[in-house]
Amino acid sequence: MRHLNLIFASLIVATFAQIQAHADDDSLRQAMQQKVIQLAAQARQTYKVSHTGGKSAVIFNHDGSTTFKRPTLLRGPNQLLISVANSDDNGVCRLLGKSQALAGTIEFTLNDGLHADIGSQGVYSSQQSSYENVYDSISCFNPGERQDTGFTANFTVNPDQSVTIFAPRIIRGTYQLLISQANSDDDGVCRLFGMDHSLQGTTATKVDDGLHADIGSQGVYSSQQLSYEVVYDSITCFDTSMYKTTAAADGTIFQKSR
Repeated sequence: MRHLNLIFASLIVATFAQIQAHADDDSLRQAMQQKVIQLAAQARQTYKVSHTGGKSAVIFNHDGSTTFKRPTLLRGPNQLLISVANSDDNGVCRLLGKSQALAGTIEFTLNDGLHADIGSQGVYSSQQSSYENVYDSISCFNPGERQDTGFTANFTVNPDQSVTIFAPRIIRGTYQLLISQANSDDDGVCRLFGMDHSLQGTTATKVDDGLHADIGSQGVYSSQQLSYEVVYDSITCFDTSMYKTTAAADGTIFQKSR
């Protein structure tokens, strides 16, 4: 990046020299001055894009979101971790080149050091040396690039062409969440997997202690909670013309056909 800015600086200096050499030619001088303005804008934009957000790792998730591990703000010679309490989640994603934070996917850790605060537009606002929570991980997305996505390690296509999904989960960033049966809609769970209806009387449940998702009637994530509760152990769905599957390392991804 330093080399790029030196190149821009050299071009600007050379253009100024041309302006001085043609001082009597108003039209040429104005054209050269406009070129200087454009070069300066390019230099600022290059700096902004390449030297704003940093991260230790990037994960591209099955639901179309992107997870940034240990995001930082590059500020001069410093690489600052980002304060959770004093920053805006969507702003941190904008800093990293995305539009929105994926709710429920933020992880943080305590750190003692110099931390940056990021506003809602992804711009640095302040910094402080303190002992506080910083972002350890955040999942971000752009509208239209992600969709709620179902996951299962095992499923069966039945003789009547219904599909039984075992231990259905929803993918949220890097998480694969079991689904609360008490707080979800059976047909909605099937719609998450790209099918229209659940087959009445075929749902099986179990009790689980962990992080669980709630799915609404349209097959869309509504919330999540850490609790000891009844979750889906299996569900059978039909009207199967809407779904598509993708093989994953440890199971199968289900999505609605767009």
